[in-house]
Amino acid sequence: MREAPEVAKRREYATKHGWLMYKLSPVGNRGAFDTVCAGPNGVVVFVEHKQATGRKRLHQIEEQKRLRRRGHIAEFCPTFESFRELLDNPVSSGTADPGY
Repeated sequence: MREAPEVAKRREYATKHGWLMYKLSPVGNRGAFDTVCAGPNGVVVFVEHKQATGRKRLHQIEEQKRLRRRGHIAEFCPTFESFRELLDNPVSSGTADPGY
């Protein structure tokens, strides 16, 4: 399956900055984030790629809360800029706010 151009751009940025980026299959895991990024410093972040006009689904917001309760970084990234900022400063916003 061919990767969307926006995701390919994000993968290129991640790789250039020492991150490993894994696409996950959500089969049987409703709400699962679609990507895991492993940083060169031992940090792991869960990323849900969204289009700028994309909406968060309730089950995705619940999954974000579940991951955060366990101490993980889990973020929605509607733009390349939001993804870049996350990798440059991998700290969870600490909220599972349904808005961007």
